[in-house]
Amino acid sequence: MLDLLPGLDHDCERISRRCLLQVGGLAGLGLSLPTMLAGRQAAAARGEDTKEINCILVWTRGGTSHHDTFDPKPEAPLSVRGEFGVIDTAIPGVQFTEIVPNMAREAKRFSVLRGWNPRNGSHGTADQWVMSGRRFNPAMAYPTYGSVV
Repeated sequence: MLDLLPGLDHDCERISRRCLLQVGGLAGLGLSLPTMLAGRQAAAARGEDTKEINCILVWTRGGTSHHDTFDPKPEAPLSVRGEFGVIDTAIPGVQFTEIVPNMAREAKRFSVLRGWNPRNGSHGTADQWVMSGRRFNPAMAYPTYGSVV
């Protein structure tokens, strides 16, 4: 999260080096400090809440299976459910597998999206939709994330 206004002060003497680096890194995207500050000021003038919500997306593409972490399906047949046992989380009625006990304790502090249907059966095109907000269009060829960095 970019915290461009860490306090009530709006002068450059109070903006941290880290904040300036974050804003400077966004300049290449056409997003600059004056634009961001003007947007916040306009929202405040309209009476809109400018409080931000933090979001961390853990994208485990090619990583652990959902059956082996957050969606164990303990009542499913052996061929479907994961090989690990289940433990209760901080949320009554919600269980994770035994390999993520720390996350199970903190389950009230985050959300797990257990299912989503992109209606095309393709993980690749569904990933693009979720990560970019654009549906797959075979006529368009976008660079991979790594080539932009």
